[in-house]
Amino acid sequence: MTRASQVPSPRILWALAALALVARVVAWWLRPELHPDELFQYVDPAVHRLRGVGWQTWEWHEGIRSWVLTGYHGAWMVVAGWMGTPRGLPTFLFLQLHWAVVSTAWLVIGWAGGEAVGRLLLGRAADDDRTAWEGALLGAALFAIYPPLVVYGARTLSEVPSSMCLVTSLVLVAGAIGDSGTRGRARALWAGVLGASGVCLRLASGPLVLVPLIWLLARRRWRLLASFGLGGLCPVLLFGAVDWATWNRPFGSFLAYVRVNLVEGRAAEFGVEGPLWYVERLWDRAGLGAVVLLAVACAGWRATWPFLASAVGLVVYLSTQAHKEERFVMSFWPYLLVAACGVAGAWLGRRPQPEVRRTLWIGSALVAALLSLDGLRGVMRLSWNDHGTLLRDAQSLVARQTDVTGLLLDEFYDSGAYAAFGRDVPMLRYGVECLPNPIFNYVIAGHDSTVEEAERAGFRTIRRVRDVTILRR
Repeated sequence: MTRASQVPSPRILWALAALALVARVVAWWLRPELHPDELFQYVDPAVHRLRGVGWQTWEWHEGIRSWVLTGYHGAWMVVAGWMGTPRGLPTFLFLQLHWAVVSTAWLVIGWAGGEAVGRLLLGRAADDDRTAWEGALLGAALFAIYPPLVVYGARTLSEVPSSMCLVTSLVLVAGAIGDSGTRGRARALWAGVLGASGVCLRLASGPLVLVPLIWLLARRRWRLLASFGLGGLCPVLLFGAVDWATWNRPFGSFLAYVRVNLVEGRAAEFGVEGPLWYVERLWDRAGLGAVVLLAVACAGWRATWPFLASAVGLVVYLSTQAHKEERFVMSFWPYLLVAACGVAGAWLGRRPQPEVRRTLWIGSALVAALLSLDGLRGVMRLSWNDHGTLLRDAQSLVARQTDVTGLLLDEFYDSGAYAAFGRDVPMLRYGVECLPNPIFNYVIAGHDSTVEEAERAGFRTIRRVRDVTILRR
């Protein structure tokens, strides 16, 4: 059997792609814990622009958010309308499903990353026709099913596209390192485009773009470095122009972000956690699995140090910030997986004996399965926010009533905002002083005290699911 004949069949790749898509659609269907920022930061502002109603959080009043991602969601909302998708919760679920499909591209990133790191470890030049397909296949397989990546797939959060762009940027640089020709410069150019895009989408991830720059400087690849910088100008200018058009000054959201978060430190108003909080969360998600991945990745540190520096550096940097949320460090997993899969693939690639390779492949498959099961166990520890899901379902139900003229909600933060409410009628946070106003003829209550107050004001319960009650008068 020749080396060429050992390259995996395209059917295996298609099977992995189908598995990745199914896993993410299942995660979307189960509707796991929803972070309110999915709606309030990246969807409801688009609803406000399109429909004239919507709740604008303080970030949008301060101008610290770019309109690029939110405008992108707005464009897809228009497309959903053309397709006949009802407004409100169905459209929001459509947006989540869209990201579930888009995030299937992690499989391609895993393939390219495992192959690029494997090449570096095996010392194969760019003109060497032999591929490091062993690391590529391991990368594709783990990126397809690794639970921490799957659960973040169906999200309208900025972390999803930002992480995909930044990881792909470093993978492209890894591929360009061994190629000083036209193809290498093209990879470096696109690496710059994607790296800058990832930072612009999520400014808190800015330090990650320094790693490919340091890598190119350390290798003295000046032409690649120039191409990388040139590519990075395009998204920076685009985001600056969008800020100029929407906030009336170039790079307005960036300047406001720096002022509010780094100078004034106002993010701490939303919670302060200890310095080891991220380490504890990552341990909850993978435990010994994360240790195994780190150990394997460190074994090939001469080629994997940029990925390790990105993964560990992100956690260390964000641990210095007072306000912490687990989604902020989601990039930790793909960086670590690329490094580990590249190293494991290189081990396989150095052993031509069929019996040895077969044994190693069986062992690698078992380890990958155990890592995924360990990750699944960790993901199941997440707080599955059934209460929030019930609130959004209640909003969607009220929106379908033909007689609704106004809605009161006694829980604001866990609600679906106007993105889950498909009607353009007043919807306010509940207050007993609002009950006499005849325009509000529906109440969604999450507390028994609210139910009692509304019933005394003439409302009657028409539906109750666990602790969420819909009242009408």
